[in-house]
Amino acid sequence: MHSIFQHVAQQYGVSPEEVRTEIATAIQFGVQQQTPAIQQAWQTIGCSQAMPTPEETIAYLTVEALRRCQDMAESEDTVRDEIPSVHFKS
Repeated sequence: MHSIFQHVAQQYGVSPEEVRTEIATAIQFGVQQQTPAIQQAWQTIGCSQAMPTPEETIAYLTVEALRRCQDMAESEDTVRDEIPSVHFKS
């Protein structure tokens, strides 16, 4: 995980610690939102504390993004099967 912080830090000319701190600040802001849907979304992140760490949040979002990509790919396959006259580029 440190390499992610290091990569972002290099892109923005800051330290990895500053990147992690900024992510933690954004998480804290998000967790404090009172909208029920937002609260529910934060509760789906498995975490070891009351508030997810930057590492836990990044890990969750990475897995979620991969899952959604897989779902989209499977959905596209279903569309291909249902409409054989349409040719999709793979």
